[in-house]
Amino acid sequence: MSSMMRLWAWVAVGLLASACGGGGGSGGTPSGGGWAVTTVKSGSSVRSISIALDSAGKPKVAFIDRGSNPYQVFYGSLVGGAWSVALVPGTVNADEEISLVLDAQDRPRLAYQCDNAGAAGGIRYAWNDGSAWHVEVVESTVVGGRNPSLSLALTSAGAPAISFYGGDNFGMKYATRSGAGAWSITSSNPARYAGFHGTSLAFDAADRPVVSFFDYDLQKLQLARLVGATWSYETVDATVGSGVWSTLALDAAGRPHLAYLAVDGTVKYATKGAAWTIETVGTGYLTSLALAPDGTPWVAYGVSASSWVKVTHRVAGVWSAAET
Repeated sequence: MSSMMRLWAWVAVGLLASACGGGGGSGGTPSGGGWAVTTVKSGSSVRSISIALDSAGKPKVAFIDRGSNPYQVFYGSLVGGAWSVALVPGTVNADEEISLVLDAQDRPRLAYQCDNAGAAGGIRYAWNDGSAWHVEVVESTVVGGRNPSLSLALTSAGAPAISFYGGDNFGMKYATRSGAGAWSITSSNPARYAGFHGTSLAFDAADRPVVSFFDYDLQKLQLARLVGATWSYETVDATVGSGVWSTLALDAAGRPHLAYLAVDGTVKYATKGAAWTIETVGTGYLTSLALAPDGTPWVAYGVSASSWVKVTHRVAGVWSAAET
């Protein structure tokens, strides 16, 4: 997912998981800490979720509902204080992870993984042209055990690209789409388990892809950059076992900022100037990072599977947390 999507992903989990309300979405109600909580779709069993804000600051949500049979993708918009949610047609057998971005016209673009237990496995790309949804096969081959891990991003011209874990013995993959709609897949790191436990894709000002990923073979957090036809790699955190579920954002100067989970269960924030600096944000699991327009980093993370989500930002070198 992109940085903004992942920042709000944990907040949106609460929106979707609520069983209150009717068949559609409900209006906002106050929650602890001043948060407003709304029900997007009651009765859902959410496998994965992604959220993005349109040009007017209105939220859009895409999620895989395991309560449907078969599992399918749903897309929702907040309109006039209520959620409008609809099935994305053609998304049968969706099951692992989903990534949502909006293009320059605020139209949704989705990448998601399918159930890899059958012939319908692989990576899909769904997009809406303003009147109808279209679903494309990015990768159709079932390549064995797949850990949910993909990230969708758009170039400045709106061309989609996806980084994803290719499965056991296949490493991390990078997929791009031509103007004619053909998908090409290359290896962005052929190491056996590169990309296992999370990838995050962003484009720099020159539209060159930058990917953060956990290399399970090396047990380290890595950053990959594509210059020309060559990928280069550097280690962000050399601590063995640290770096799963990273989220990457690039600031206005092109400097990378990452949030990720360390081996000791702490949430880390790393950024690079002349060298990498790493700070502890809190203790939890899974992470999401976004940069404010002034460059302030915001991190969202789960405290436990059945407890709180925290959102924190860094001011003058201090992380200040607020619970949802």
